[in-house]
Formats: sequence, structure tokens, C-alpha cells
Amino acid sequence: MPISASKSALTIVCVLWGGLLVGGCRPPQRETAEELQPAARSWAQTNGLPLASDRALEAVVGDSTVVALGEAAHGSLDVFEARASMTKRLIEAGWAKAIVLENDAWHTCRVDAYVQGKTSDPSALPYSLIGLYQHDAAREFFAWLRVFNRNAEEPVAVYGMDVQTDAACRTEIAGCGHREELCAQAETLQGSRALGSTSWLRDEFMATNVVRVANEVGAGVVVWVHSGHAMKSAPMLAWDTRKGAAPMGQHLVGELGRRYRAVNVTFATGGVSAGNTGGRLFRFRPRRSAPMEEFQLAEPPPVTVEGTLVAPEPTVYSLGELAPGSEASAWFARPHFSRSIGSTLGGWRAKKGSAYNGWAKIVPRESFDSVVVLPDSRAIDFD
Repeated sequence: MPISASKSALTIVCVLWGGLLVGGCRPPQRETAEELQPAARSWAQTNGLPLASDRALEAVVGDSTVVALGEAAHGSLDVFEARASMTKRLIEAGWAKAIVLENDAWHTCRVDAYVQGKTSDPSALPYSLIGLYQHDAAREFFAWLRVFNRNAEEPVAVYGMDVQTDAACRTEIAGCGHREELCAQAETLQGSRALGSTSWLRDEFMATNVVRVANEVGAGVVVWVHSGHAMKSAPMLAWDTRKGAAPMGQHLVGELGRRYRAVNVTFATGGVSAGNTGGRLFRFRPRRSAPMEEFQLAEPPPVTVEGTLVAPEPTVYSLGELAPGSEASAWFARPHFSRSIGSTLGGWRAKKGSAYNGWAKIVPRESFDSVVVLPDSRAIDFD
């Protein structure tokens, strides 16, 4: 090719890239996440809604029929109380007709019997709330729901969507529906544990059970689950990366479309309760061998979701309100770290000194419809 033709071709390429630039022809440089962050903070300061406001609750629910109020940490009392308060308001407004818990389905049947007034012994309630709900704040919420249901024309039901044990296959629980289906799920899950991670299968089963409840109730359904299950797309640092792996929320998007909304209730700093794995890989150890401890977490790095959105008061940010094409929208479309603490903390990543322990890398706009950020957290005092 003649030199003149080569120059012409290069000129055309440069024009397609946005024109000749000083210093030579190169593709346009996109802003970095750090350069976009001031726009994200400015948007948050302008568009954040106080959690206690009616507008905030409307933004969270939108036109959905199923809303997952995800918790960034199982062991945060403030996150639990914020989620319980939002649920109470949705019940009192007549929107919510059912609550679905990240709890074994058969244990939750006893909880539902209690809130429906079918059993009168509140001392049995703690034994029905395994793991995540064995604390005073949970018992207070379900005692409130029991009182609410006494005079309600349409009592609110409580369901469990999890199948981590096969207890229902060994013991019949009166009034617990879909027993055969749930037992089949539990047996499949238990049988697959020998093959390695079962998180993807568990999420699929939980989504199936949420859809079943939504079809039965035909009205507003509130889901209490960890944000890692609620999110609409898998975190970028997910350890289970096998083909087909997807969080519960991604399955629900496939089944319900826009009728499903995912909310991340998180916090900036403070205490959480979690099992201390002692620096070992927790997934190869029995759950009961991780002693429960209180962890105090420092302020989040400025580049994280919490560091960008934290405000003096609990605040709701509706990511659907972001203007398309804006710098703020571009920041939320990039991957960022966000708090994510399950039942354990202090594992192998902490032992190696990695900053990833207690965090997940997510694309906020792809993962959640709304983010609720609390300034502080207190640790739950589990039984």
C-alpha cells in the first residue's frame, strides 16, 4: 500500500475514534472510577431519601410484587431493625401480605402458626427460629405480627424458603404445605454437598419457593435474605463460578421480570456478630465449630459503595433514578466493593491480610434497584 494511502487510512481511523488528538492518534480515554466518584456523591446528596419517609418506601417497592430486603450482614442489629421497620410499614399500608424468610421451610411453619394465633405458647418460638433469627429483636417482630394479625381482615403469612436440612423428611409438621417438594429439594441439596459447593443449587431452590409463595398469595411479598442471595447478578468475586451459578435474585428476574426488586440494606461502620473461622476455610468445617464473636468494623474506604453513599441518617438511594448517560450513572455501572458478611468472618482472606474479607465486588446498578445505607451498626446478641 502506498504511503499516502496508509496515511489516509490512519486519518479515517482517527476520525472514527473521535478525531486527531494531540500527541498522536489514540482511542478516547474514559474517566476512571475515581474521576466519576464526585458525581456519584453529588447525586447521592441530592437524591437520597430519608428512610423514614413515605417516598423512600414507595421508591423501594415501585411497581413490584416481590421485594427482597437484603441484609449486607446477618449479624447487624441495625440492619435487622431497619428491615423489620420497613416490613411493618409495608404491612400497615396494606401492601405486604406475606413474608418469606431465609430459614428452613419446616421450622418456619411453626413461626407462621404462632403469628396466625394457631399456637399460644410463645416459648416455642425461639426453637423454631434457627440461626439467623435466634435473638430478641426477631422475637419482638413476630410477636408484633401476631398482634397485628388478630384484627387483620387478611392476616400476613410467614413462609420459609430455605432447605438446608432434611428435617421435614424425618418429622411431619402439621400445616406445613408442599412437604414432598421441599423434602426433594433438601435431599438433593444434602446429596450434592459431597460434590463441593452447593450455593448455586440452594439459590435456585430458594427462588423456586419464593415464586411459589408469590403465586399463592397473589399480592405483595417481602423476602428477608442476605444481599448476596437477593442481588440480580452474581458478584465479581464469587468463589462459586461454575457454569450456571446464579444468585436467587437472578433466578427471580428470569421468572418475574420487573415484578421483582432487590434492595441492599447495608451500613458504614460499627459492630456485627459472626462466626470466627480462625483463619481456616469455613466451607470445609462444620458450622457449629465457628464460635460466634463480635467484630468491630472500621469506616469503609472512600472508594466503596458505603464510603460513597454514607450520610448522617439512614438513607435510601433509588438507582433507577439515575439519569442515563450521566457521570453518576457511569460510576454506579462500574464494579465497586460493598459490604458482604454472611454467617462467618475472619476466614482465610483475613489471615492473608486481604482487603476483600467482608466485601464483595459488585456492579451496583446491575445488582440492586435500591441501596439503603445506615451510618452505624450494632452487633446482634444471638442466643
